[in-house]
Amino acid sequence: MGVLRCLVLVFKRIFRGPKWLQNYQCMSALGAVALMGFFYGAFTLGKMTRRKMSVTKWQPVYLGEQMRRDPKISRNHKLFMKWQKGFGNQLFQYASLYGIARDNKMQASISSNLELWDIFKLGDDVVNDYKDLPYLSRPRYLEKIGRYDKRTQFLNYNLDITLVGYFQSWKYFETYKDDLKKHFTFNYDYRKKINSYLKRIPGFKQGNKTRSTTLVGIHIRRGDMLDYNNVKLGYTVADEFYIQKAMTYYLSKYTNVVFIVASDDPEWAKQTVNQSLRKYYMSHQNRKSKFYPKARYLNNNTREFDFGVLSSCNHMIMTVGTFGWWAGWLAGGEVIYFKFYPRPGSDLAALFTPEDYYPRNWIGM
Repeated sequence: MGVLRCLVLVFKRIFRGPKWLQNYQCMSALGAVALMGFFYGAFTLGKMTRRKMSVTKWQPVYLGEQMRRDPKISRNHKLFMKWQKGFGNQLFQYASLYGIARDNKMQASISSNLELWDIFKLGDDVVNDYKDLPYLSRPRYLEKIGRYDKRTQFLNYNLDITLVGYFQSWKYFETYKDDLKKHFTFNYDYRKKINSYLKRIPGFKQGNKTRSTTLVGIHIRRGDMLDYNNVKLGYTVADEFYIQKAMTYYLSKYTNVVFIVASDDPEWAKQTVNQSLRKYYMSHQNRKSKFYPKARYLNNNTREFDFGVLSSCNHMIMTVGTFGWWAGWLAGGEVIYFKFYPRPGSDLAALFTPEDYYPRNWIGM
């Protein structure tokens, strides 16, 4: 109404005074009207834009427990993820997205471009329609870095929400681990190659985990963890003493152990594992059993193949990184992890909560 009143006053002034003055005033008035219209339009558009982008201010991304009990709340909305790079990282993101969506009775929506679709038999209850809405048009939930955030149990299911972060905690999906192990079953072509390799190991039976032979996977990551900037930040790598100690644990507890080793530093891994086997054998020569422990090395294979073989083992030794973490989680047996990651007192350690990252039954050494 204020703008209309100004327009009326302007046009009243146009028709006062001499004709030459009226023409001059008309041009000035029209210019003033155009300028006022421009600012009014910009103000209105800006207000609408702010309202759209501030949706999380008026409709919070997470709700209180009391609001969750409201039966009027609609629960038909979707939960998305801003995907990061890295095979193990994406497994964490997928599992956490699935778990958080189930907790909130929302629909997990996965990008059709995600490579996991080509590798695994992902669940039928996961929707492949990520492109329905542009990323910036949805309210976003940012994780608390390096720790489990229980607020994810109370998301606002009146909204379509995008999760932003890595969400690397077993607690996000522990309730649904049986479902996820089915989701992370390899597709037929991958499964065929993996089983073909495993069947060549003495004691392997019918494509399942062995009975007479105990398979222990070892994943050794070094490579980028030794870069100067990563070391400065707090990343560490497992040393030969850790590998030897972890291997001795399994050799002392199980019979007919065969280690299957994958590493981004195959020469170091082979030297370290072979040395550990020799030391164990020499220190146990007085035993009646003459079994010499064996190791097999995965070299020049695809990432998916190595992961499939490791996750098919009975037990697992991981060093650092999400690749080894997931191989151990899917193996389902005993998992030993390197407990001196990250470096104590480092910047990375300040953002890391071990009890949120490693399941309770895993063994730190």
